[in-house]
Amino acid sequence: MKKATIKKLLVFVGVTAICGGAVAFLFAGIKDESPVAEPEKRVLRPVTVLGVAVSNETARIQAFGQVTPVWTARVRSRVSGRIVRVSDRFQPGARVAEGEVLMKIDDVDYVAARDEAGTRVATAELALIKEKQERSQAMAGWERSGIKGAPGSGLVFREPQLKAARAEVAAAGSALLKAERDLAATIVTAPFNGVIVSRHISRGDSLFAGDDIAVINSVDRLEVKVFLGEEEERMVGDDFLEKPVIITRGTKQWEGRLVRRAGYLEEKTRLRAYFVEIPARAEEILPGMFVDVCLTGRTLENVLRLPEGVRTRDNTIWYVDGEDRLASFTCRPLFHREGSIVVPSPDDSSSRFRVVRHPMAGFIAKEKVNPVTEEGAPWKD
Repeated sequence: MKKATIKKLLVFVGVTAICGGAVAFLFAGIKDESPVAEPEKRVLRPVTVLGVAVSNETARIQAFGQVTPVWTARVRSRVSGRIVRVSDRFQPGARVAEGEVLMKIDDVDYVAARDEAGTRVATAELALIKEKQERSQAMAGWERSGIKGAPGSGLVFREPQLKAARAEVAAAGSALLKAERDLAATIVTAPFNGVIVSRHISRGDSLFAGDDIAVINSVDRLEVKVFLGEEEERMVGDDFLEKPVIITRGTKQWEGRLVRRAGYLEEKTRLRAYFVEIPARAEEILPGMFVDVCLTGRTLENVLRLPEGVRTRDNTIWYVDGEDRLASFTCRPLFHREGSIVVPSPDDSSSRFRVVRHPMAGFIAKEKVNPVTEEGAPWKD
């Protein structure tokens, strides 16, 4: 029984081996007639480029500053006394005209002082007239005496007395001038056209000479102080007084002018201040406002004016060279202008560059690319 089973198994294995060998022989005899795949042609990366010519550009330096008045007056009392009248317009925030009366101090004592000084002047002038007459009589008596030569003392012709009388007239006149000035100081007026920033008195108060009355800012003359670094100063140049300045706030613009620059650097920022005067017609501009200031600088040669989006975060600008390979250079913009940046040309020998419009992080220098226009068409020089 076991021998018959073993015999059957050996027969099955033998038949299976013969069939497998036949099948292998048949497949080996079949010729592979499938076509051989050709190597794929490399597709170049399409890169959108802009044709930018090297040019000369007038520098525009953008700055930001706060409007301040040219004049700020701290009005103080010049005399002492009780306040008897305050103008209804003498309020913080109100506009006042030059010479407008703000308040009045009781002037009774100052009127009396003026009148007394006037009396002193009249008395001194009368004494002077008398001394002149005395001198004339003394000179006439000396001449009638027949004595030859000049007298041995000036007292004979009353010269010291005449000199003293003249000095008294001058002193009395000065006292009268001071009394009149003090009387005028009892009426406090605005020193210029301005805005009242603060008021420090009230009706019925008593003042002493030197007490604060108010702070007034001018409105006819305003200015903006902006700060520039060394690079920006070089672009402005030394002839800055002759160049226009554009002041912008929102949608409105005014043309100002640079009037001076500081002769020192700010201690904390190490920047230099430039002062821009705002035209008087710019009524919409008020002290305390922040405005944009565009300064006109010197003409820069061999520069590129590019869209803002062509540079990466690290200020790298990519372009395609004459062999259609990627190249790049890194630089900070010299200045911004109407949504564009102006940068120095990386190669003085080239007059035109194909700048990559949309730089990518995967760019590799000297990589062969396919430059195309913004419409997707092949680039043609």
